[in-house]
Amino acid sequence: MHSEDDIPSADPQIRLEYEAALGRFVLAHNEVDYYLGQIIGLSLDRLSETNTDIAQTFAGRLAQLAILRHSNACPELSKPNLARLAQLNASRNRLAHGHFDQNPFDGTYKLVEKARERDFPIAVIAAEAAELAGIAETLRDIKFWFMLADLDDLD
Repeated sequence: MHSEDDIPSADPQIRLEYEAALGRFVLAHNEVDYYLGQIIGLSLDRLSETNTDIAQTFAGRLAQLAILRHSNACPELSKPNLARLAQLNASRNRLAHGHFDQNPFDGTYKLVEKARERDFPIAVIAAEAAELAGIAETLRDIKFWFMLADLDDLD
């Protein structure tokens, strides 16, 4: 017979906080990804490139943006930190494909990827989500730069 002391007692709030931080992270990453595609498309249009295909992967879009920085499409393209975006994308891949493995007794957890475990604290996920949200704002501003520049071209 089991007593109540044998029943796992981890605070369910830990998982809820993880889920909330993960959701904010994914939404912010998706927004960054969306705006990357938008500004790459606008850059290619501005350069009158016949090949206006936008890369299918996040890493591919970062490579395209790195090349477009050397064009005269938009001086604002130098603002995003591409190395940091690549790091944040690596975090996204870990979070999206890792398993949240929580100890039912003490509430600690590890993110398990294949056979490797790693710490990925909620505070880090939340900080990276906030960083991505700031990057998304920068990318949105760059998109607006294109829209305003197009209006200036009409004059």
